[in-house]
Amino acid sequence: TITKYSSSFVDNLVIKYGSTTVKTVNGITNGASVSFTTAELNTIYSLMSTVNSGAFSFEITTYNGSTSVGSSSQTATGSITGANPTFSSSNITYKDNNSTTTAVTGNNQYLVQNLSKLLVTITAATGNKGATISKYEATLNGVTKTITSAGNIDYGVINSGSNLTLSVKVTDSRGNTSTATKTIQFLPWTL
Repeated sequence: TITKYSSSFVDNLVIKYGSTTVKTVNGITNGASVSFTTAELNTIYSLMSTVNSGAFSFEITTYNGSTSVGSSSQTATGSITGANPTFSSSNITYKDNNSTTTAVTGNNQYLVQNLSKLLVTITAATGNKGATISKYEATLNGVTKTITSAGNIDYGVINSGSNLTLSVKVTDSRGNTSTATKTIQFLPWTL
């Protein structure tokens, strides 16, 4: 909230994150509302790519003509919300990577207990509001494997006679997460 004490003075507002100016409003008026453009928001998101909140400084400088007659500043915390990574089950695929078992089943979406080799493929999640993806953690049957970029995870042979749920958690540069699951189909087998 800005209170002007004289209409003959001109007040200019500068908003900074750290040492970077993100917005300047010249001739700000009493009760003025300030909004950020998309470009300014993108600058803020980029500056805050590793944090969910940070301190912004707001400085008003008062001018009488071209002469500065004083200034006042305040800080406030700005937070980024709704920025979890975009990731869903459609980003996860799998197959039986054993040509011997797939020749028998005729379908690489079915894994044969204790014989098939599970290969999971993760396509890239999308970081939001300036964040980047830092890791993918895939958990199946109590085993967690981590990769730092989208790609393949080789689980090898798994001893399960029933379907299992694969859970993949994506973490972005701010520490925000999203999780998606996929059912891995197994066929029981004994000698």
